[in-house]
Amino acid sequence: MLLINQAFTTKTIIEPKAWSDIGNGQFIQVQTEQLLNMHCRQIFGDYVLHVGHLSSPVCLTQNHIKCTLYALPDKPKQENANHNQGVFLSDKCHLSITESSIDMVTLFHGLDFANDPHLLLREAERVLRSDGYLVLTGFNPFSQAGLLRFSPFYQQHLMKQARFFSLARVTEWLAVLGFVVRTVDHINTPKILGQSFSAFADAYFVVAQKQEIPLSVSRLKFAKLKPRLNPVSASWRGDVR
Repeated sequence: MLLINQAFTTKTIIEPKAWSDIGNGQFIQVQTEQLLNMHCRQIFGDYVLHVGHLSSPVCLTQNHIKCTLYALPDKPKQENANHNQGVFLSDKCHLSITESSIDMVTLFHGLDFANDPHLLLREAERVLRSDGYLVLTGFNPFSQAGLLRFSPFYQQHLMKQARFFSLARVTEWLAVLGFVVRTVDHINTPKILGQSFSAFADAYFVVAQKQEIPLSVSRLKFAKLKPRLNPVSASWRGDVR
């Protein structure tokens, strides 16, 4: 299908450094901030981590989280340079954060401008504590911008760089990593005769919670099965930095 693209790419992707760099960006920023405060105001914890230039200016004003951190790939534009504390430079796919130390991570259009979205999601999962929350947004491939990216007149536009992964595809990736989707909403949904068509919204908004299944559950489930071979103990650790 034309609208389905490969997740990993070696192409150079230019990531916007401010919402004003993308079409209708400041309006999308306002709606993103409204949804963030509406759906995440009851999240408690010690640390929230905003990853990327588009996440840093979005303010979580109603929350119960003590400390806010900002992970940026490089120096922000002046319009985004409003955070003096908690800012550090880091590759978003290799965050300089201890494993299982963050209560909430925001990735606003981080997947849209990532060469390896799978790696980015795994990194978010790595730094999140058990039961922590991942809040992300993504541009809808069926939106006006998503369809215009195939136009020959759209080649020089920054949105041509965006990956436009579908909501269904992203939620599938989250499920593989053990996340449970708690909230799905839409940004700038078009209306025709008073009826909303979320399938053609500019972007989607997702709140997912990290879940970890205790090993004891698996042991109980298979406790009555008699192994045909003698068990061999093994140890494995992955993505530990």
